[in-house]
Amino acid sequence: SMILLRKSYFDLQTLAERTTSLLASLTYNILADRGDLMVATVDDLEGRKYLLASFHGEENRHATVPLLAALHELATSGGYRLIFGLDADTYAIGGREDPASAGATHRMSVKEFASSFGAKGYTSCWGDWPDAASHTTFSTRTHMQAQLHRVNKAALAAGVPEGFGSDKHLKDYILFGKDAFTVLNSAKDNTGTHHFYNRLMYPSSRFPSD
Repeated sequence: SMILLRKSYFDLQTLAERTTSLLASLTYNILADRGDLMVATVDDLEGRKYLLASFHGEENRHATVPLLAALHELATSGGYRLIFGLDADTYAIGGREDPASAGATHRMSVKEFASSFGAKGYTSCWGDWPDAASHTTFSTRTHMQAQLHRVNKAALAAGVPEGFGSDKHLKDYILFGKDAFTVLNSAKDNTGTHHFYNRLMYPSSRFPSD
């Protein structure tokens, strides 16, 4: 994870890395990889204080909600404005909402996540209750990968929310306090040309990110 700051807006002399201290406040190790999280505090040139965080959630880690709670506590106690960009590893239907998904009870739905951040006074770049059908990831196995029985044909993969080897869900968010910021515009891009095509799988040669 990384955080980029505009030099003309932030006072970089106030920048402090807070990842280690935040992780120490948690009751267990939430990270699959140390590079999945970055946390920093910084002031802008008008003296307003920010808590900035970038996080990549991993399946089975159950990390998103406890991490948000820890960030919320730090932001509240320190008087910071929280801006939190993350892959929350959320799904259109969570494990608790789908009796047939006995092996996927760890999955958190978009609705569950929205309820969690909303209860703490936050909203997202997709609003208070994001549309779970508005996916930000659409990856699938190809015939170039192992386990051919899991391969998705493009037509099939584009027509279903999720199948063997495919992942088509809303997972990416920017969270912030409702009383701190107002969204002017939100957009998605899976082409590298400021356009989003709903049936296009990625990563691709033109958009190497999922």
